[in-house]
Amino acid sequence: MIQPLRVRGVYNEVVSLLAYTDDQDKGKITLRIAFIAETKLAIVLTVLLEKLQKDEQSRVDIYCALEKVLQQDTQGLERRLLEKIITLASNHMRETQEATNELKVAASNTLVTLARCYFNDVMCELLYRLELPEEFIFITLGNLSSAYALECIPFVGMILNVMISMLELVKDSRMRQAFCGILEKMLKGSKWIFYELGEVPIPQNGNWLICEELEVLLMKFLQSPSIDTILRRSALRAQLMDWTKDANSIIRRLSLRGLGSIVFQPEKVQFLRAQLPAILAMFCNRDGRRVMEAMHKAADIIYLLNREGLGSISQDIAVSLRPFIDDEKGSVRSAAIVLLGNVVSRVQDPDKPFVQQEIIHCLLPLLLHLEDQEESVKLSCKLTLFRCAVFLRWAHLKTLFRSLAWDGSSQLLKCVWICLMQNNESHISKFLFQALQYLESSQTTIRHSAARFIGNTIHHYCDLLSETVNEDGISRLYEAFHEVPLKSDKETRCGARRGDVAGGD
Repeated sequence: MIQPLRVRGVYNEVVSLLAYTDDQDKGKITLRIAFIAETKLAIVLTVLLEKLQKDEQSRVDIYCALEKVLQQDTQGLERRLLEKIITLASNHMRETQEATNELKVAASNTLVTLARCYFNDVMCELLYRLELPEEFIFITLGNLSSAYALECIPFVGMILNVMISMLELVKDSRMRQAFCGILEKMLKGSKWIFYELGEVPIPQNGNWLICEELEVLLMKFLQSPSIDTILRRSALRAQLMDWTKDANSIIRRLSLRGLGSIVFQPEKVQFLRAQLPAILAMFCNRDGRRVMEAMHKAADIIYLLNREGLGSISQDIAVSLRPFIDDEKGSVRSAAIVLLGNVVSRVQDPDKPFVQQEIIHCLLPLLLHLEDQEESVKLSCKLTLFRCAVFLRWAHLKTLFRSLAWDGSSQLLKCVWICLMQNNESHISKFLFQALQYLESSQTTIRHSAARFIGNTIHHYCDLLSETVNEDGISRLYEAFHEVPLKSDKETRCGARRGDVAGGD
């Protein structure tokens, strides 16, 4: 009985303290509640959440107390409490009736503080709510970008794509101010990160990916057709000119790329496109260094063209890149996969039908290389897979995004496999025969992934495959399964045999 009595005592003490938050000593009361939470976090949060739901008059003060409590180390917080905090704060800062600005600010600040220990959970909620223009969603995203610049990097592309699509919907002056606030704070955060990266002559530890995402941040806004609705190009030009004098070389490079973009020099479009055929021809060069140089040049041109698109050469680039996804050098694989993602994200509507089949042909290799031995290749696969999913208009993009961002290897492969199967049912047999080739991959992890892919696909899609695979195809599968024990390790054999047994039921 002692423990329940103690819990009830703490509960009653916090309730009593909250009853006096209207007094002049509310600061001391908030500190006392935070002190109690150091040893009784779950009980204190339970009381605060209950009062937030019931006591409409004191919500701002309760949020102040909650924010103070969350400034502590709250790692290991019960999931139900975490989700309740996010849900209540999100709802209160988005209420259009009765809720005051003071309450919305308090709820927003609570989410930003919570993100210190639970950044991904808070960002996930904001991204989910970003589909409709909401002033305090913009404000909270801006504050996250300012407070947690490095953590925001993986989300920059998605945030900007959604925001750009909403530019024309932003009519209200306050909404425009909040909208511009995100851009301003992202740019400030980007500048801080560039200084954190320092003067790095050769990209290391993925810094080149960070720089690329941050440069895209500015360029996407510059090249949006609706940018004039919220910002003057003269102001943008002035800011970029100012950055050319910055002490940091990355800041100077960013400003020069902006000033040299097709936004300010539209005549460059034809000149840039005209260079692509010669660069594409260099992909056939036997000198690996020349090939890498060609890929980097193509990436620069695609990046500069952005919304102008590549034209019909998009298909040729995608076809040429396909063999490099399995190159023996990790640096080549990574560069090819990143470039493929860049191509996919720049294809314009008239060219989409020509590129679509080539992209579908790359999906299975991208899935398997999520298990690549090189970390840079794994990261490149994640970015490009999501770009392909957006391009092909897959269902359940949010689920896929969450998995690519946060799931471990096993859960990620399962999620991508499900998405691939559900969105490409007519191509399942093609994927299956592609996977057979990877049973002889030089990388053990990819052999294992290919075997599991084959086993799971046959097990779950046996009836479909029996209707779509002809006799020659069935013979190839049969031969492959009987060759696996002779050529492969134990785990590969087990993964493939699962499909053999499933297919025989």
